[in-house]
Amino acid sequence: MVKGLDIGTAFIVGMFNKGKELVSYTQRDAFFEAPNNEFTRQQMINGSDVNYVIHGDKLFIVGDKSLEFGEVFGQEVRRPLAKGYISNREPEALIVIRSIIEGVLGDEPAKSGDKVVYSIPADACDDVAKANALVYHRESLKKIIESLGYEAEPLNEAIAVGYAGLQEHGYTGIAISFGSGMTNFAVMWMSMPVCQFAITRGGDWIDQSTSLAIDSPIPVVRSLKEDSTKFSLNKKYEAGTLQALSVYYTELISYSIHTIQKQFGAMSRKFPRALPIAISGGTSAPKGFVDIFKTILAKTNVVTATGDKVVFGDVFQVSDPFKAVAKGCLIKGLL
Repeated sequence: MVKGLDIGTAFIVGMFNKGKELVSYTQRDAFFEAPNNEFTRQQMINGSDVNYVIHGDKLFIVGDKSLEFGEVFGQEVRRPLAKGYISNREPEALIVIRSIIEGVLGDEPAKSGDKVVYSIPADACDDVAKANALVYHRESLKKIIESLGYEAEPLNEAIAVGYAGLQEHGYTGIAISFGSGMTNFAVMWMSMPVCQFAITRGGDWIDQSTSLAIDSPIPVVRSLKEDSTKFSLNKKYEAGTLQALSVYYTELISYSIHTIQKQFGAMSRKFPRALPIAISGGTSAPKGFVDIFKTILAKTNVVTATGDKVVFGDVFQVSDPFKAVAKGCLIKGLL
């Protein structure tokens, strides 16, 4: 069996075929430290929907329920990943990630020959120091997956989006994954990667920037951002959290397109036909995101190092953008 695994800063998603059905499991990539005593442990056992892990003398509630505990106790949950990579500030990061990965890969134990294709980011072009962190991130995740009995194969996150979203375009175009910790890009030509890069801005950057701008707690900002009934990029806001979110969303899109312009400007390549752009990731979920992207892109002149103008085709959001990376990893494994 082959399974696809998206290891994101905010969520971890596992996807695989179970009989004729496509199955996926999702958990928040977060944890909350609770008192480690007999009574608390018994409550965890009785609460069958609470995932937890005990490490030494510490007890951690992991995944979706950790957010609930954080809200009740007025604390920000801890994150094992930061800006797309395993956090160097969380000594228990690998313990937590292993627990979540084990859960989203399903109940059945791995069999000989079972394989997991897992996502990794590209090197961040706006933070060269992250290159060494990527090596540690990639190899640590590989060891975790192998310890669960699977063969492990890394796949660039944006290329996974290309496998999931550029099928109707012959796997040719630009695939973008707007994640929580990072935004990843891949230029593909008939399934072959031309280049791949990333920036250290994503949904978390929007949350943090908005929080600082209007002095509002990050959990409050994040809650509003993720509520489609309250926030939309199609609407105009005069002030407050929603207006600040709109400002920083537009800035993220503008910065992303500027990065594309810069990366193509360093290429001595020619592209004989228009490149469609497939957009995915939870950060791209608000209504109006693609419209703003199209508007800014239309005003941007992108040329290669040889002076050739880069023409873009259709700009679209892939189906089920939240699970596109996991789906692309699964497709790559099956291929």
